Order: sequence, then C-alpha cells, then structure tokens
Amino acid sequence: MRNWIWLIVAGLWIALLSIPWPGLPKLLEFFIYPTSVLQVSLEDEDRNFSGSEYPGLRISYDERGVPHLFADSEAELAYGMGFTHAKDRQFQLEMLRRTVKGRLCEVAGWRAVKSDRFWLKFDFDQKSKEAFEKLKNEDPELASVFEAYAKGFNFYLQQQKSGERPPEFHLLGFEPTPMEPHDPIILIRYMDKVLNYSENDLKFSALQKYLPQNLIEYYYPWKRDYIFPIYPEISQVDTINPRQGLRTYIPESDFDSAQVRRAADNEVGSNNWSVAASKSSTGNAFLCNDTHLSLDLPGTWYEVHQVVAGKVAHGFSIPGAPFIISGFTNKVAWGMTNATWDLTEFYKLELNDDRQYKLDGQWEDLIPRTVEFPVKDRENASFVYYDTYFGPLDSVEGDFLATQWVAQNFESSELRAFLDVRRSNNMEEAYQALQNFGHPPQNFVLADNQGNIGMVTSGFALMHDQPRRGIVNANRSNDKARFKHMGRKLYVLNPEKGWNHSANQHQVVGEISPYLNTLFSPSARGRRISEMLMEKPKIDRDHLKKMHGDIIDGEWPLLKDIMINSSPEIFLPYLENWAGNCDEESEAATIYSVFKTAILDTINSQLLGDFDFPPPADRMLYLLYQNKPIPIGSGQNLSRDELVDAAWAGTVKYLGDYYGYNPKLWQYGKYHKIYFRHLLRLMPFNHTPFPAKGSPRTVNVSSHLPGTHGPSMRTLVELTSSNPIAETVLAGGQSGIPGHQHYTDQISDWYNIHYHKINWIESPEQSPWSVTYKFD
Repeated sequence: MRNWIWLIVAGLWIALLSIPWPGLPKLLEFFIYPTSVLQVSLEDEDRNFSGSEYPGLRISYDERGVPHLFADSEAELAYGMGFTHAKDRQFQLEMLRRTVKGRLCEVAGWRAVKSDRFWLKFDFDQKSKEAFEKLKNEDPELASVFEAYAKGFNFYLQQQKSGERPPEFHLLGFEPTPMEPHDPIILIRYMDKVLNYSENDLKFSALQKYLPQNLIEYYYPWKRDYIFPIYPEISQVDTINPRQGLRTYIPESDFDSAQVRRAADNEVGSNNWSVAASKSSTGNAFLCNDTHLSLDLPGTWYEVHQVVAGKVAHGFSIPGAPFIISGFTNKVAWGMTNATWDLTEFYKLELNDDRQYKLDGQWEDLIPRTVEFPVKDRENASFVYYDTYFGPLDSVEGDFLATQWVAQNFESSELRAFLDVRRSNNMEEAYQALQNFGHPPQNFVLADNQGNIGMVTSGFALMHDQPRRGIVNANRSNDKARFKHMGRKLYVLNPEKGWNHSANQHQVVGEISPYLNTLFSPSARGRRISEMLMEKPKIDRDHLKKMHGDIIDGEWPLLKDIMINSSPEIFLPYLENWAGNCDEESEAATIYSVFKTAILDTINSQLLGDFDFPPPADRMLYLLYQNKPIPIGSGQNLSRDELVDAAWAGTVKYLGDYYGYNPKLWQYGKYHKIYFRHLLRLMPFNHTPFPAKGSPRTVNVSSHLPGTHGPSMRTLVELTSSNPIAETVLAGGQSGIPGHQHYTDQISDWYNIHYHKINWIESPEQSPWSVTYKFD
C-alpha cells in the first residue's frame, strides 16, 4: 500500500512539473540542465567564432565590460555592434522591439493589451519595413549597415544554446526573436514614446470644465514669466495672441488614464553644457552630458569603443542601433537633452452613420484596418482602427479621436545623422550633420578640438497656424498641424560668453515658444548650471565634476522667505542657515521637500478638486514668491497665510507620523532613497533601495519617491589638439543579465560622482583585455 502512495505522489509531482502554469513555462524545464537557467553564463571567457561574414572583426572587453570593436568597414563594425548588443542586452532588445511592434501580449498575456493596442494603432512595424525598402534606394550605405547589424545580432543567437538565454526568457517561457534590418528604425519610435508622447491635450480639453478661460491662462500661461532660456542670444519679446482662431473640443470624459507629461515628468530630462577654449583653464574645449532617464536594470545606455579603419570613437549607444548616440572622437564631441516639445495632437472629427468624416466640406470614408495579434494562453485577438487624413482613429475613454504624433514622420534619417556626426572634422560639420535629425527633437551640445562650441535644437516641431492646446475640432485640411524642422532656427555657435547649456527648459523667450510647448521643464537646473559656469573666470575639470554632483535645489530661493518667516520655532535652526543642499544627512532638505509638496497639493485640491492636471509647480511657486493672488473658480482668492499654515500642518503630521516628532530624526536619506529596478519590475532582479542625495530641482537630479529617475550616465570630455581626455560613468552596469558581474557594478561610482578614465585605444595590442572574441 505504501508503495502505491509513493507512486501516486511521484506521478502527481511529475504532472505538476509538466503543466504550464499561468504566466510561466513548464516547471520541469527549470530542472532539466539543457533548458535550465543553470546554463546562463554570469562570466565571460575568450572565444573564437567561425562562420562569420567578417573574419577580421575583433571584439575585446575591458574590466568594466565595455566592448572595444576593431573593424575594417562600417558594415563590419555594425555586425560587431549587433553581436555585442545580443550578448549583453538581449532581453532588453527583445522587449523593446516587441513593445513597438505591438507583440507583448504574445509573451506576457492579456495584461499587456493596453500597450499593444496603443502601438498597433500606428502600424510602425509595417511602416518601418517600408521606410527600410526606401532607404535601400536612397541611402544604400545606411541600409547595408542596418543589415549587417541584424546579421551580427542573429549570429550571436545562433551560437547560443536555449539554456544559455537570459533568465527572463526562462521565466516567461519563450525564445528570442531574430533581428530584422528595419528594427533600428523601430528604435526611434520607442525613444519618441519615452521622450515626447503626451496626452496633455486630452487634459487641457477636460480642464475647461473646471476652470474658466481666464484662470486657465493665468495658471497655465502660454508664455511663462519665470523662465531661463537656452538661447538668450536669439530670444525676443513679442505680442502674439495664441487664442485667435482656436476651436477646442470640450469632452465629457476627464481622461483619468491619460498619459500625461506634466512638469513633474519633465524632471526626467537631462543636462548638457560645453565650455569654449577661451573660458577653459587648459585652453581646450570641454563638453559634459548627463541624460536623466528611468534608473532601470539594465539602463538605456550601453557604452562602446569603436575603431573602424583606424578611426576611433567612444561613447554611449542605445541597444537597437549600431551608432554612438552621445560620444566623441578625437575631433568632435556631442551630447543631448530632450527638447520637451508638444508633439502629439488629437482631433475630434465630425462623423456620420455611414462611417464617414467631414473634410473640407466633403464626406470622406473612414478606412478600416483590422489588426489581429497573438495572446499567450488565449486565442488570437483583434482591434479595428480607422485611418483618416488626420491620423488613426480610435476610441479614447468614450470619444473617437484621431491622433497625430511626430513618431509617424518618416521623412528624416535620424541614424544617418549620428553616423555623419561621428565622421565630422569640426563643430560646423557636426552642426550640418544634425540637420538630418528629425525626432525625438533634441538640444545637441557640440565641441571640437579647435576650441569651438555650439548648441543646436534639431528636430521637427508640430506647428499649427496658431498655438493650440486641447483636442482640436477638425473638419478642414488646415486644421492639421504641419511638421517644421527647427535646426536652422534654434542654434547658437561660439557664444560670446564662452559657454552654453541646456536642461530641457524653454529654448527662447519669444513668439515661437507657445507653438512648441507651454509645459517645458522648470528652469531651476538651467539657472543653477549657468550660475556655476559664471562662478569662475576659467573653468577646470574639477569644477565640471562639481557641477555634475551639485545638489543645491534651485527652487529653494522661491520658498526660502515664505518658509523662514512662517516656520514653527522648532524648525528655524534647520532652515535659517540652509543653502538648499539636498544631502542625505540634511533635516532641512526633508522639511523643505515635504512643505513644498504640501503647499502645492493644498492649492491644487482647492483649485481643481480631484481633477489630476495641476498647474506647473514652478509657476505656482513663483506666484507665491511674488505674493500674487491665487484665484479659484468661484471668484475668490485663496489666502496665502491660510495656505502656508495648512502646508505646515501637513508637513508636521506627515513627518511625525512616518519618522517621529523629533526633527533630528528627519534626515533626507530616510525620506528620499534611490531605487534601481529591473525593467520588468521583478523584485529579485532589483537593486536594494539606498539613501539618496539630490532632488527633482538639483543638477544631480533624483526624481520621485523613491528616486527611480536620475542621471543615466555622465560624460566629461576635453578635446585636446591630439587625443581627447575623457571620463564616463554609467548608472547600473553594462550587462543586462541579472547576477552578472557587470549588472550593477557601476552604481557605487555613479552615486559618488566617480568616473572611469577612457583610454584612447587605436589597436587591440595597446591594452590587456578581460575577454576577447575573434571571428574566423
């Protein structure tokens, strides 16, 4: 009898292991060595690969896991880049491509349907294929580079056994997808989503139900008076009236699930600046860049050293494309920050019962497009979209709206721009190369080895005949926005002051700003960067590092007098001599941060109730600073004193409830921590949160609670007459494989503003290597 029981138990155990559980593969696969995660390699070793199309290629890794590629041609280099991205960022690239192609449900199940529905609406996979076919005729060199990149990626997949896939493939139970030559074009659309897709216009339309027009313009002004432009040299004052001729739709919905890019989200921006030879202590130009993105594991960037036909470049690539996006050669350096423009438009069309919409007085047919897509553990599903002159039409919380987004523009060749920048001999050539860059629009900082510096905001703006906000009532061709490239309009080369900077704020003060956006990033970081660049007559390397690590909150001056003059006596010793330094030990930084949140929340709740689309924070703080009225829809003004008292009460209660009522217990590091998270938010693959310095308004940004966004990398380059002297650090590490030695190994250096010096290597014999791959 006992033997029968054991046989039954064994049978049940085998059955349990053989059944695919929801969201997981058969558990048996985790215990069989050929398919188990035990084969995932966490260490690398030298290898020779046979069967490659490029037998001369060599890839050598340094002690940080940075690949140094030595190639004889652009195609060979691209092949190597595809290989390294497959090796180190395979799962990241899998999910990126699946996201844009609308194929997440295939591996993640119905939970991913919202993402797939969004992306399938734009049909980017097919449109990117068509763009690649066009590229083969118009730019065969670039097309061949894309083909080689895909081949290199796929060659690595072919060498890899199933059990050697990154652990996420084992957990989700699927195999990686081969790379296609058009996939680098897909990458641009992904970056558009990260950097510029916004449904603010949905909220602006709904806002009309909560505030009269005069208060909308008061709290969300077309042109802000507290700004600090990137290009003061070309700014101008104007008298444009943005309201003329506008016809904005007022919806029933509040669009509670809208993907809003408000001022708080624009904290996820970037910094860059350059110093000309005339302002430099060494007589050479300097360039610095730190891009603020989600602190994911792995991160957005992948550092690489490229040597092609003896010419060297170093910098950061983005998995999905073979080029250096932010980097330098021995002649030029380049970096970027996001332009933060409004590049998404929504149109309310006049429809009839015959599935037609009115355009220029005529009824036009809605063109149906049915998209079927696979869903894990379910039958295939489908969506129906309708193509129109204004863009794809879809239901958005009960309203049928057409969408126009800059990512739908395939006129430019963004990746060609990066290839040409790398080949540039000086700043002027780099500036010309960036005229090919279309989107996502960026503020590009430039420097060269002759001491020149420049800044150009390159990319397409989405322009109406008048600045618009909200859903557009559209029935005329002219109601649709037009793309206009701004690279010849927004730029300054060799500024007289000897330096430049950008931090996602307004490009200019003048008539063009409201056409571009009305919700730029706050000016605090830009002001602080400029202040530090003006501190010394000559700028040296140590000062530039100090700037990268600066943690002075740029909005403290707006609240300083208000807080000190109204503070409960127990807080005064902490605030009176505080300079805005947001370090881990500061109690004042905690008090200030909580108070600022409390006073803004108090105003917003009385102004808008539960409607979640508050005015820009810096606008509200500036009104308080100037002691301006705070009117609400009832025609009354909020009492400044009552707002301040309520904010102090909320501050004391919040801090007391969480940390105790002794201010000595309120160190900033307890309140604000940094949290590096796996891209799927899988807890075992996250990094433990740790006390953090910085704030959303410091140059060394740390945004959200806990801090999940910040500098994703830092670059400091000095361009000498011979070879550049450069230092970099990456947030996280080079490898995307959890548990790998280079998965999180740079976090400590990144946090402490330590850098890694870049050796200017022109041949593989110049350095010892941790790992080398040769191709026969």
